Amino acid sequence: MKNLCIPGVRLEYFDTIDSTNSEAKRRLGAVPPGEYRLFHKTVLVAGEQTAGRGRLGRKFYSPGGTGLYFSLVYAAGSVSDPGKITAVAAVAVCRAIKSVFNVDAGIKWVNDIFVSGKKVCGILTEGIVNPLSGAVEAAVIGIGINIYFSSKMPEELSLRAGGICGSSLSGAGDENADGGKNAEMKDRLLCRIIENLVEILDGREEEFFSAMEEYKARSTLIGKTVTVSPVIDSRERLYDAVVTGITDDAQLVVRTSDGREKTLSSGEVTLHANS
Repeated sequence: MKNLCIPGVRLEYFDTIDSTNSEAKRRLGAVPPGEYRLFHKTVLVAGEQTAGRGRLGRKFYSPGGTGLYFSLVYAAGSVSDPGKITAVAAVAVCRAIKSVFNVDAGIKWVNDIFVSGKKVCGILTEGIVNPLSGAVEAAVIGIGINIYFSSKMPEELSLRAGGICGSSLSGAGDENADGGKNAEMKDRLLCRIIENLVEILDGREEEFFSAMEEYKARSTLIGKTVTVSPVIDSRERLYDAVVTGITDDAQLVVRTSDGREKTLSSGEVTLHANS
């Protein structure tokens, strides 16, 4: 992967880093506002993250040998809503998983990718605001994928997390799972995700719209009953609702037990076990 060449993309590899998103933000923060284009289409890849981050301040477990962890800086001058970027990034990942592994993946709003009922990928998109103009001029798109399920995964994660290819390589510990075959798969997966994502972000409006329609079609929540955990207004309690759709802006549409319809731009939803 260190010598991997993707046209139009600058790639840097770290054996170990705290967080590829954090490193990307440090670099963007070190240049004058308005010069974020210097890092446009820079990809930072890590063999292991010691402080990987997810949504809502959560940690993202990123051990060596079993996963692919990277961040893409997209700084075209004017950046779309980070929520919509997360949505099309999820589509790019699902397409790549199908291409490389011939495995179908679904998307749980807003940023989780599931295979066979288990979470195999999380996405964290962070917008970078120019303090002078107030505009979002860059996005850091962090993607963490479990290619194999780590036998060392914390117990609180192991029940809902999985790997695209199942458990770690037979007879090998996690530290040895990054052999030649696995490294080749990582390279192919990385290339395909970046190609897919850049094609969507660089493309015409029709390409973005098509990706959003696919995001909706791949949803694992439509028609299901969920528990909604609001995070913006902490005074609002948890409530149950049925998911009825997803808007073109990647917002979740739910119907509450009293028949009211709500559109969620943030928060967390948990699928009921019997849904």
